[in-house]
Parts: sequence; structure tokens; C-alpha cells
Amino acid sequence: MGRLVVAVGGTFDALHIGHQYLLGEAVRLGDEVAIGLTSDEFASRGRLYRPLPFRARMEAVLRAVGARGGRARVVALSDRHGEASTSRDIRVLVVTPETYPVAREINRERARRGLRPLLIYVAGYVRNSWGVPVNSTLVRLGLVDAWGRPI
Repeated sequence: MGRLVVAVGGTFDALHIGHQYLLGEAVRLGDEVAIGLTSDEFASRGRLYRPLPFRARMEAVLRAVGARGGRARVVALSDRHGEASTSRDIRVLVVTPETYPVAREINRERARRGLRPLLIYVAGYVRNSWGVPVNSTLVRLGLVDAWGRPI
């Protein structure tokens, strides 16, 4: 049996405890993590703020995976599906409840291409003391710190 490649995708701006959990689950599940990281252009669409540059976000996710003893590769995402809809190597897709519908779209696209569906692992949210999922917008707006603690 070959290596198990697990994919995860996102913007990963203002790397916070929720991102750390998501990346940790991906490392725990597989031998290699394929990270689809939104391009600068794609990351900027519909945001209240300008995300960190691609390179800074890439370095942060690679450090986070490495700190957990994982191996990772990063691919720029210019759309919602990326490499996960075409790769024969990827077997598992780690998502949040918010991105689960996108995982289903990816599997429909894979079926259209004659590829096996990916196993979808839904990692829960990390919630702060308000009961709200920690996210980059809250961090970047200065409402919570990277651990989700109110500021």
C-alpha cells in the first residue's frame, strides 16, 4: 500500500487555533498533506480586509505542518476545487462544516472525470468563549487573538 495523501484547502490567513486544529487533523490522518492555498487574487475576493501575501501564508502552513511532524506540499488555488478534483494521489479531503458542500462538489467533479470519490473528513470547529467558531476575520479585525480569546 502506498502513501496516504490527505488534502486540505483554504486561505489560511492569520493562522489561528482553528487552522492549527484542521492542519493537525490532516497530518494525523495521512502520510502527506496536499495543501491547496488560495492565490492572492482568489483570497482577496469578498473579504473585508486584504489577506497576507501567498508566500507568507504558505510559510506559515508549512511551519504548522512541520511542527506536527508532517510532510506537506502547497499548490496555489485559483478556484474552489483545485487539485482535489483531478488528482489520482489524493484519497482524503479534510474540511470544516462550512466547506463540506465544496467537498461534495469536488466528488461530483471527480465522478464526472471517472475518478474515485475522496473520503471526506469533517473536522469540527474550534469555538471561542462566546461559542463562535474562531476565524481569520475575527482575528484580523482584532476581536480575538490567534487562540480565539476575546481582546
